[in-house]
Amino acid sequence: MDKKNNKIGIRVAIGCFVIMFIHLGTIGTAGLFIPQFVRTLNFPVSQISLNVTFSSLTGFFCSLLVGKLENRISAKNMLLIGSIAGILHYLVAAVTHNIMFLYLGSVMGGITFGFGTQACNAAVISQWFTEKRSTVIGIVFGGAAFGCAVMMFISGILIDSIGWRSTYMVFAALHLLVAIPINLFILKEKKEAKEEPASDKLMNAVETTNIEASGETLTIKDVHQSPSYWILMISMVLCGTLVTGFKTFVPSFWQANGMSALTSSQYISFFMVIATIASMASGTIADKFGNRVYIVYLHSAFLIGMVCVLLFSTQLDMVHIMIPILLVAIAYPLYGAIPATVATEAFGGKNYKKVCGELMGAFYVGLAMVSPIIGGLRDVTGTYNTGFTMITILSIISCLMIVFAIKISPAKRAAEEANSEGNQEAA
Repeated sequence: MDKKNNKIGIRVAIGCFVIMFIHLGTIGTAGLFIPQFVRTLNFPVSQISLNVTFSSLTGFFCSLLVGKLENRISAKNMLLIGSIAGILHYLVAAVTHNIMFLYLGSVMGGITFGFGTQACNAAVISQWFTEKRSTVIGIVFGGAAFGCAVMMFISGILIDSIGWRSTYMVFAALHLLVAIPINLFILKEKKEAKEEPASDKLMNAVETTNIEASGETLTIKDVHQSPSYWILMISMVLCGTLVTGFKTFVPSFWQANGMSALTSSQYISFFMVIATIASMASGTIADKFGNRVYIVYLHSAFLIGMVCVLLFSTQLDMVHIMIPILLVAIAYPLYGAIPATVATEAFGGKNYKKVCGELMGAFYVGLAMVSPIIGGLRDVTGTYNTGFTMITILSIISCLMIVFAIKISPAKRAAEEANSEGNQEAA
């Protein structure tokens, strides 16, 4: 980029980082509040956890609209809608004395999920960064993990001191006083030039062949007809169950075994600090070693971490807690960063925003599924071990499906064919 655009792009990236920090940072504390809702509303875990389901389903429908609404109301304005919905989400939840009212607030949270997190942030970032996009996305999406780390720590203190209702009011104020001004004054979208400079016309003509070879001419119909697309959609559903299942229910698991809300929040805060570092580094790993290595690396860390959770299920000393925390934290980019990372390699850049939104929608389906399943299994069996075993197995399936989908994707095949033809011509 030129110097001016580079400065604006960096400012926008910082703004997106803070938005992710607030939106997903506060939403990421949901698991910490489940025991509070159970005690206050006197409902079982399986019914309380449906608030995550309603939030995720709403996020699913909103994310499907990102590609369609982006040209009408812009990704920046969708982020603003997400911030406003976040205010309503926490205000409604803070005053609820009825589980249906809690579900209503969860729908507002789902709008924040769909419009205010990965899909729209990736759409804004993609306008300013093309090369090393995965690196930038990794750093910006690290704001979500860092936000969870800070919010988990603060939430534990606030719940013990002022109660969970007042804590939610603090979250609403954070959206109002920080997220809204950033949406209005910091974020900016790149305007398309009305006229193409003559020098650029020649350059674009020269680059046409390379663009076609990289899959940029794929229509959305071509994408939807590709087996790779549907394999990725299914894998994103599975991906949505992984870190979500760990992060949502491990605090409740610890508290059920005698740990205080403050102590569990401190452990999860440390988990999110490591996750922040892992998220920021993950994009660089993807750019340097390729997406397939990146996918295997993340899933392997999650798999080993969950095996440790199961092996250490009755041991809550620091050593046996820290080992799975470190491993699953390394795998944190599985929480929503995969669609933005693999969309271009699999299907080119022409339909990036729409494909990314659709893959995020599938991810939200996984989010919606995992909470009632693990919560229901816990109510039936009295333990979270069965649910944790389930997501451990799903991590293996998810890894294999994503790697295979990238390998057979149309853009990947087109690039390999172009390289092969180039090598033959050179020979």
